[in-house]
Amino acid sequence: MEPWCDAPETMLTLKTIYSDADGRNALTISTMRIHKRLALIKLEGVDSIPEAEEFRGRILFADRRNIPVPDGGWLIQDLLGAAVFHADTGKTLGTLCEVSTTGANDVWHIEKHGKIALVPAVDEVVVNVDIEAGRIELRPIPGMMEEVDNED
Repeated sequence: MEPWCDAPETMLTLKTIYSDADGRNALTISTMRIHKRLALIKLEGVDSIPEAEEFRGRILFADRRNIPVPDGGWLIQDLLGAAVFHADTGKTLGTLCEVSTTGANDVWHIEKHGKIALVPAVDEVVVNVDIEAGRIELRPIPGMMEEVDNED
């Protein structure tokens, strides 16, 4: 399984995953270990390669209440839809609509007026993330927000 998280080791705490987003079809994890950013799992009742092949290419889900999030941390889905502002001017930069994981750092897709700016999620750019308020403050590098900035 390819864990979509910063630290695949986070997955080791899970005992149950789901084959649907609604959490109706639970799958019990017998064993799991991490190997090169992949989670190698054995599911109860899946005892052959043909049975395991049924899960190839499928998205599996976890209950967010079972995922440990450190203080000051967040899940990607918590960021989606957040309003993005310039940390110094307060100017609205757009809405975070997607996150790409690149390995080195995540890249945030900021949408405004149908245009997308790509912003590296690094400490030099990300000033504040307030999940409760649905607000992100950035200090973009000059020219970084050109795609969306010219629409005001």
